[in-house]
Amino acid sequence: MESKQKLFIIIAVALMGLIVVGFIGVKQTSKPEFCSTCHSMQPAFDNWASSAHAEVDCMSCHSEPGFAGFVEVKLGGLKQVAVTLTSDVQPEDVVGLAHVNEERCLSCHEQEATDQVIPHMIHSSQEFGCMDCHDRIVHDPPELAVPDKSQEACIACHRQQ
Repeated sequence: MESKQKLFIIIAVALMGLIVVGFIGVKQTSKPEFCSTCHSMQPAFDNWASSAHAEVDCMSCHSEPGFAGFVEVKLGGLKQVAVTLTSDVQPEDVVGLAHVNEERCLSCHEQEATDQVIPHMIHSSQEFGCMDCHDRIVHDPPELAVPDKSQEACIACHRQQ
């Protein structure tokens, strides 16, 4: 066998290995348990695990739809890993950093159904989004992640008007 053929085979096998390792890595880092491996994320993970959203994986809320959104959140995760490895990140340092697009909320929660309790349609027509009231409902400690918390926000806002 020629040396060029051997080199080609070695490169092809290495490339296939990288693809397999990359695929496994992407799958593993998309699991909620991966997020809990950083001590700074452990409280948020524990609160999520005991919330009504415990069956919803992180990527369902924290990535934009489509491949570009997936790549963006993975690159952000790599950045977070680098920051965690090079500094002393504490749980309070990560509160509120992860973005949730309200389209992700509405992909599961039908707005009309939620209007039975609170007139959400009126608020959304005034450019209020889900996260204006429900921003920490999944990752706050269970005693704080109850509807009364968002009702306090409603009362505070309506008193201003």
